[in-house]
Amino acid sequence: MKIFTTLIVVFCVVSITGCKKPLFDYRKKYLGDYSFSVHESSSIGGISSDTSYTMDGTISKGSDVQSIQVTYSSGASEEFILFEDGSIRLYDSNSSSSTGEFESVNKMRYTIEWEHMFFGGIKSVTGTRK
Repeated sequence: MKIFTTLIVVFCVVSITGCKKPLFDYRKKYLGDYSFSVHESSSIGGISSDTSYTMDGTISKGSDVQSIQVTYSSGASEEFILFEDGSIRLYDSNSSSSTGEFESVNKMRYTIEWEHMFFGGIKSVTGTRK
């Protein structure tokens, strides 16, 4: 009986510690349908534009265990790394910088800034769960 109990304990320890997937997926509490308020300002070759709009969309799991995908009803999407404290940043930020966070499980904000030789802009988004 001791050997059987020992084998069960060893199996449980190996199963829990040997798994790459986290035991608790902290992304789950943020997933769902959202309404997004978007404000975009940009300048291309000295011509500036400024626009605001609202759009429905979803937040779903991203391409790895730490990312989320924001998908708008237009089909556009952005992927973010989500940290345990609720802060986010662009998943692939080679050409832009970003800051953002979930203020609660029902509200998030983020800003993306980009600048190239002849154009640049800022996109500020507030998402509220439906």
